[in-house]
Amino acid sequence: AVTGELDEFGYNRFIDGNDTLNKRLSTFAQLGLLTEQPVIGEDGKPSGFYHYDITELGKAYRYYTGKQQLFCFGRVVVDSIKSKDEGLTSLNKILVNVVYKRHVEGEIPVWATSPLLRDAGYPLSLKSGEPIDWQEGYFVQFFFRQKDNSLKPWPFIVPNTYGN
Repeated sequence: AVTGELDEFGYNRFIDGNDTLNKRLSTFAQLGLLTEQPVIGEDGKPSGFYHYDITELGKAYRYYTGKQQLFCFGRVVVDSIKSKDEGLTSLNKILVNVVYKRHVEGEIPVWATSPLLRDAGYPLSLKSGEPIDWQEGYFVQFFFRQKDNSLKPWPFIVPNTYGN
């Protein structure tokens, strides 16, 4: 069981966060992105816990960012690079900071239009098959320059406030 104390607003970030995660995992299973199998206890009865695994459909939309796995769709297109700065980190690695403008294009998949997503806390109002044409402004991506001069991305993409 997940425990924790209520804060001054009556919110328990451990229990509420766990409940949100459970609801989202179950939703993704209902949408076919994950499998959901009950864990059977030593007494042969369901324990109340579930084991999740990613399906082939889920693998087609899986995106890694740092330690997180997300379900994403669409193709990111870089429109222009606003700036590129290089600097030395405290670990003697060269960090390259790229600010770029991008948009997302493609087609919205059926699973992304399900009302189940709204019930799980995702405020979406998408229509299946609708073309994606999202202008998303400027973003920052950090890279580490490798010995062969190639760039290895730092796993996070950061929206910023550089304007349009």
